[in-house]
Order: sequence, then structure tokens, then C-alpha cells
Amino acid sequence: MRGINMNTKLNENYGDKIFCQEMVDEMYRLELVSKTYDFISQRQISSLITQPNTRCLDIGSGSGSMAEWLSKQPNVKEVTALDRFVHLLESKLSVSEKLKIVQHDLNDDDYSGEFDLINIRFVLMHLRDRHNLLKKISKWLKPGGWLIVSDIIDISPEAVDDPLYRKVMSTMWQVLINSIGTDKNWSNQLNSEFQSLGFRNITNEVYLPPISKDSPMAEFWSLTWQAMHDRLLEMSDLDDQTLTDAENRLIRGNMVALSPGMMTCIGQK
Repeated sequence: MRGINMNTKLNENYGDKIFCQEMVDEMYRLELVSKTYDFISQRQISSLITQPNTRCLDIGSGSGSMAEWLSKQPNVKEVTALDRFVHLLESKLSVSEKLKIVQHDLNDDDYSGEFDLINIRFVLMHLRDRHNLLKKISKWLKPGGWLIVSDIIDISPEAVDDPLYRKVMSTMWQVLINSIGTDKNWSNQLNSEFQSLGFRNITNEVYLPPISKDSPMAEFWSLTWQAMHDRLLEMSDLDDQTLTDAENRLIRGNMVALSPGMMTCIGQK
């Protein structure tokens, strides 16, 4: 076993080699996120789509749940579900004149558009060039359009009264930082980022879901740790038994804690 090398950064992106997706049903894992957070995103966005013929962009669509929901709203004319990996979206969503799927890597410059509303959830935190990417995305908004950015906000694992959970969660974040440049504290900067981009009517909201018996996030983190199992062992001093015990305790509902949550920042161009 090796300790985490704090000075090593691997040239990888989210979804490349970090997750062994053969170990989990990736669509099911993403749907657990949807079960946890969609009701908040839907409430936030409902108040913004009051004008007819609204054109929406959903970046990092994941399970496609938000893109599908947007396409069913009466004032929405068109929804684009944009993702780097689209095979899961294509297997779930029914493409129509109102809903389309676009494969695109935000790090590339071969895409542009004009939208009245852009939603991006749990994406920018995993991208090293997140500051410039946010600037680029903001240019796709029409004047008066709304940008909704949601990313992880994490209560310090040291504040959680479960040493096993603290150890594995802290290790997971450090592995993601070293592997792909994830910044779990990025959401704390969203308010100032929106202000620097000239957005107005800025609002913020935080939701911290529970980790407890039968909660979607308990299962989500267990599946995430399973998918990262080999990488966590490779890049840290965790041993196999400790990691397996942590995964199983989450699944059985024996851990009680607050999950890393969602910080949302909303602003109008």
C-alpha cells in the first residue's frame, strides 16, 4: 500500500479510469443522485421558466432526469441534454423535436448556443479549468437568461462521529483531487464568481441529505466506493478490509451522518 502523494496529479478526467463501472450499474448510481436532489433543482427552476418558448441547456445530464423533466414543462420550447458520455442518456431518453442529446466535452471549443436557462449540476467541481469554463458557459446565455450551478458542499469529515466514514470519505476526496483535480470546496466561490461575471438577482441554497438506513445517498456512496475500490487501495493507505467494511456498513444502513450536500447558485445575466 502507498500513502497518498499530495504532489502528484494524474492527467485524467472524470469517468476515464477513476470508476470501474463494471462493478456497478452506472445508470442506477446516477439515478440515486436524481432521487436525492431533483426535487430541489425542479423547485428552483420552476420559478425561472415563466416565459413561453424557453430554450434550456442541461449540462452533464447524467441520468437525464432533469432534461426529461424540463422537456415536460409547458413554457419550455426546447431542451438540450449535453454530456461527455451519452450512451446512458441515449438508452433512457426519448429524443424528440423538443428534447435532443448532444455529445460534447466542455474542455473543447466546438460547441456554442443561445439559451434562456442553463442548468449544470455536479460537473464543474471535477474540471480543472472550471473558472474559464464557467465564463464560457455564461456566454451561451441570452441577456436576461438564468444560470443554475450546483456542486458539492462538504461538511468536514472530521465533524462526523464515525471514524470509518471519516477515513474513507477523506481518502476518496484526496484521491479525486490527486487524480482529476476535483475541488470539493469550489462551491464556496460560486457567489463571487457570479458577481465577477456581472450576474444579478443572485441567490444561494444548500441542501445536506442524510446518510441513514434506506437513504439513496447511503447507497450512492457505497456504490461509488465500490466503483473506486481498486483506485482507493492503489493511491492510499487504506486496506481492503477497512474499505469493504465501510462499503457494507453504508449499504446496511449502519452509518448515520450527513452526506456531502449540494450548493446551488442562481443568477440572471
